Amino acid sequence: MEHATTAGGRHSDHGGTAPLRASADALARALGVSSAPMSRRVGRQTRAARRAALVCLLATSALASICAALPSRAHAQRESVRAPSLEGAEASLENAEFESALVALGALESDESLGFSRDELARLLRLRAVALSALGRDDEARASLRALSTLLEGAEPGALPPTLLAIYREVRDETPLSVRVVLVRDVGEQVRASVQVEGDPAGLVRHLVLRCAIDENEVARTRGDRLVVRAADGLSCAVDAVGPAGHALAHHDARWVGAASDDAFNPYEEPPPRRRVGALVGGLVAAVTVVVGAVVLGVMLSQRGAGLDGPTWEDTP
Repeated sequence: MEHATTAGGRHSDHGGTAPLRASADALARALGVSSAPMSRRVGRQTRAARRAALVCLLATSALASICAALPSRAHAQRESVRAPSLEGAEASLENAEFESALVALGALESDESLGFSRDELARLLRLRAVALSALGRDDEARASLRALSTLLEGAEPGALPPTLLAIYREVRDETPLSVRVVLVRDVGEQVRASVQVEGDPAGLVRHLVLRCAIDENEVARTRGDRLVVRAADGLSCAVDAVGPAGHALAHHDARWVGAASDDAFNPYEEPPPRRRVGALVGGLVAAVTVVVGAVVLGVMLSQRGAGLDGPTWEDTP
């Protein structure tokens, strides 16, 4: 492109941009607008359109990424729930992967946060018994079936191989699981809360949660079977027995009905020392009376055998 310099120092354009500007001026005159402002407006509108297109592209890409991540996250959540884990253990058994099944079931058993229902825990124990039996660990399989019997209170267990079903019927104990908390007076102005567990030969109860409260305000808590708290009106204690996989096996609560004085009566209370002494003396007196009565009765019977009330012998002349 060639430029010529005029006398005023300006460049002249021969065959360059001048024809384009002339065309733009002509178009602007035809539309009745100024060419220079329209050029600036067109430029600004073009840049704004490009920015808008870029923003839309970025937003679309981000939305697509989020939408793509949602199914995978939902799939991961579905994989982490309980039922697929049990199903996975069952699939491992079907594929003869007994050790893998036991590992999965053991992880479920130890996870208290799962809070398995009764049916879920029964299924877990059945699968565990099958895996242990397949590995030749018969004693452990029997223990698992005994725990299943405790959970089901001796009812039929559902799907089990015939050999394991026969063992279940052999070891089942229809004695129901019993968990209760007992309150007795302890030293001074204190109350001892202790837990009694019966009907659990297989050790289905994994741990206890014992809590004591006064007027519904908790004052003590333990994962053991004993607490010592201050005696007070409104005192109550409750125990929860927790099984494998966080299953709630049993709940029991008791209320302290006596005041803090020694003269208060509590149906759960062991008798104080003076009552125990009185009971001992009374029992001793009763025993002595029985012995004396037995001796007197024996003497009377012996006299009867010697002729008392028997035939009378008379001397003949």
